[in-house]
Amino acid sequence: MSTLHEWFPHLKSPVIVSAPMRGASGANLTAAVTNAGGLGFLGAGWDYSGLTTLIQETLTRLEHPPSPTEPLPIGVGFLIFKGGLQLALASIVPYRVSAIWLFGAKDPSQLQEWISTMQDGAPWAKIFVQVGSPEEARVAVGFGADAIVVQGGADAGGHGLREERGSCMVLVPEVLNVMHSMKKDKIPILAAGGIVDGRGVASVLSLGAEGAVMGSRLLLAEESECTDAQKEYIKNITSGPLTTVRTRLYDDLRETSFWPEQYEGRAYRNESYKEYEEGVGLGELKAEYAAAEKAQNWDRLTVFVGTAVGMINTIEPTGKILEDAREQAKRQLQRAANLINFN
Repeated sequence: MSTLHEWFPHLKSPVIVSAPMRGASGANLTAAVTNAGGLGFLGAGWDYSGLTTLIQETLTRLEHPPSPTEPLPIGVGFLIFKGGLQLALASIVPYRVSAIWLFGAKDPSQLQEWISTMQDGAPWAKIFVQVGSPEEARVAVGFGADAIVVQGGADAGGHGLREERGSCMVLVPEVLNVMHSMKKDKIPILAAGGIVDGRGVASVLSLGAEGAVMGSRLLLAEESECTDAQKEYIKNITSGPLTTVRTRLYDDLRETSFWPEQYEGRAYRNESYKEYEEGVGLGELKAEYAAAEKAQNWDRLTVFVGTAVGMINTIEPTGKILEDAREQAKRQLQRAANLINFN
């Protein structure tokens, strides 16, 4: 039995976790992932004022809610560079949320403070830390992280390190080497970035990860908080490696440029970015963006997606997405085993 299964007995194999995507990972999606045998994470972002209500809503949607003394089988993802630590802790403690995902520290000392405070205040919860480099993994483990989410920035949608853009193919083995050098081999590694089906799940398991994280694929889950228009727009994006870009532009346009300078986001290269490349000034682009927000014109609005977005072309229930991915992963792993068992 894997460490993740020991922590979260409801999990099905192989383990699939939903990324805590701000604006998409609400109560419906988070509960649906857990109900389907995965681990659902709420995307709390940096504003925790409504988090208690969000957790309550998620609890009501669970098919098998825990008893008051049992941990709640969901997680909460925090962007820690701006959010209030004490409010975050106070929001999760009454519900005994079983997992905490930390990302976006301004510096190592901030990450250390969050890990230490969460461990003291919610000792039952497992601390997942998202990293984009082997060195970040070393630091997080040194601070006491229970699990490491390795984000392959070469493929992942949304925010990640600006200077570290390796793929899961490289970063997962590198981080595992770091764990081994620290004698921390039992710390589970989860892989994120470019995983939209069972083939991606199988590949990261083969690299040594205990589980896979899905982000972009679940934007098109029926239960995601994305609007129908946004889902249709994403569904029609093709050739993700060519049509997505890592940039700070969309943070400037949507007034979230307070992200620490070491981070940037991968988004679809739409009209806003094309005009930026052509030399249109930021002031004019912001005016166009504001108008697009009123009209919900996704040809200009921020669409954070990864390079595998071109392989996502259906809107389906979360349960079907996870079950299909698990079954495909099993077939792929069996196929790989057959390739080395022919003599």
